Formats: sequence, structure tokens, C-alpha cells
Amino acid sequence: MRPFSRAEKIKEELMNVEDRLYDMAHALSELTEPQLSLVSAKYLVRREPKDDQLMSVLGFGRQKYYEIKKTSLIRIAQELSVI
Repeated sequence: MRPFSRAEKIKEELMNVEDRLYDMAHALSELTEPQLSLVSAKYLVRREPKDDQLMSVLGFGRQKYYEIKKTSLIRIAQELSVI
């Protein structure tokens, strides 16, 4: 059995990343509009903003913000079979 060449190993890693990205894209597509807005603004950015900042930007009260945040993360975790 010959060891993987560097190119084969990189190709395999890229395929694994593509699969994970597809899974994440599917999980995100299952979110409601408010959930997707929150997740995008909170986690799909270079610098993660503070929750208080996002509450005012998105126009959610504290209770509603944390409810949407929690259900979003649970839904993503379920779609990715994490929980």
C-alpha cells in the first residue's frame, strides 16, 4: 500500500471541507429569516459583535434576542447532527 501523495491528501481534505460547508449551508437554509439575520450578524463576520450591539441593530428586545439566538443554535446543531 503506497502512502498518499501530497496532492491526493490535499484533494481529500478539500472534499471534506466541501462536505462540511454543504452541511452548514443546508443547516442555515433551515433557519427562519430572524434566525438567519441574527446568526449572520453574530457569527458570520470577522469580529464577533457584542450581544447588546446586535439587539439594537436587529431591533430585538433582550428576551426575544436570546430566545432567537438559542433556538437558532439548537436548530443548527440538530441539522448538523451534533445533538
